[in-house]
Amino acid sequence: MDSTTKLRDEVTDSVHQDSLINLMRQVTYECKAMIIMSSIIICLGLMGLVIPDFTHYIVGVTVYGHCFWAAGLVIITGILGVIAHKDGILVRLMARIHLGFAIVSSLAVLVGCAIVIYDLTRLTTIPQRTQLENHLESWPWVHGLVASNAITDIIVVLLYLVFFCICLHCIMIYRTLPNQSFMERKDCQTQAQIIGQEVDLKSF
Repeated sequence: MDSTTKLRDEVTDSVHQDSLINLMRQVTYECKAMIIMSSIIICLGLMGLVIPDFTHYIVGVTVYGHCFWAAGLVIITGILGVIAHKDGILVRLMARIHLGFAIVSSLAVLVGCAIVIYDLTRLTTIPQRTQLENHLESWPWVHGLVASNAITDIIVVLLYLVFFCICLHCIMIYRTLPNQSFMERKDCQTQAQIIGQEVDLKSF
């Protein structure tokens, strides 16, 4: 009976360990993707600052500077997510900081998304807003300007929605991790108290 119970516990521990490691690896991959995609938004914003004429084609990206503060928070969140888990080690302090930034970033991207959607409703006023209505040679130029802004806005909205989903996924994972790994298992609690800031996922 004891041997059966021991074998069952070993199998359970192995499954638990693999589940935790896979979850944190998934968080790491998602955070790396966030860093790359948010860098694209920031690069577009910087190009709009450096090249004034280019700004006319990405008005929705630069309005209210959301390309910097929203995407910037996403980059920081992504970096913290990568740092929090490395080589099978979960750094508890960094994980908690990452959780906090994920919550803030999820709210920030929702605000940024709302700003871009609002800009989409004002596409027809872009020539007046950019003061180009008297400088455009023909209607095709006007349509090209509006189409460029529409495409850019839609892409940014989709990216913000992806960021929100990733942040929400990270929040859900971190909210379930303590219940699975730190609260239910006494040996994990003891190890967490001894190590302090780092918890070896491979030992769960």
